[in-house]
Amino acid sequence: MDGRLGEWTHTGFDVLYPIEGSNAWQGLADASGIVWLAWDNTMLYLGAYIRDDTLVQRWKDDKIARGDSLTLRLSLTSALPDVWEVVLSPGDFNKNKPAAFITTADKKASKEIRVQAAPSSEGYTLEAAIPWQQTPVGVPEQSLLLRYALILQDNDNEKSDAPESRIANTSTLDVNDLRTYPTLQLLLATQ
Repeated sequence: MDGRLGEWTHTGFDVLYPIEGSNAWQGLADASGIVWLAWDNTMLYLGAYIRDDTLVQRWKDDKIARGDSLTLRLSLTSALPDVWEVVLSPGDFNKNKPAAFITTADKKASKEIRVQAAPSSEGYTLEAAIPWQQTPVGVPEQSLLLRYALILQDNDNEKSDAPESRIANTSTLDVNDLRTYPTLQLLLATQ
């Protein structure tokens, strides 16, 4: 895992629908992306190609969603509050390193997630390895159905403590209604 996306060759999920701050969103070059997911028996892997014309990420730990970042939400049900959420930050490619923060667990659990990022000509790339034990899945089972959401936070203002817009993987996403989350079925390779 190096933050580069050479091994991600299957079809990804587009993240290009503004769900908050559409008046601040300046289009695909401002904030959008493609996210890939893969898994095995121990890890959920995420790769992301993010277009972001102005990278702003000065926050750490539980504040990283204030800056440019990607959120993955998972649920085994269709009812709130049964949502697991991790925010992945590319860092700032200077003093702030790539990081993860699980918003629904203690701070130590976030340290078990490996995150790497690299700058690109249009923004950045990001890879993460998330232990299944840190998610509501625990141990993945063949054909398991999950509700999921991918949300890109975009903050182009270094002085602002909140993202200006949030971009999702579906135009009908309501973060407070799990019925609007797409479903993802786990198909594990057999030995």
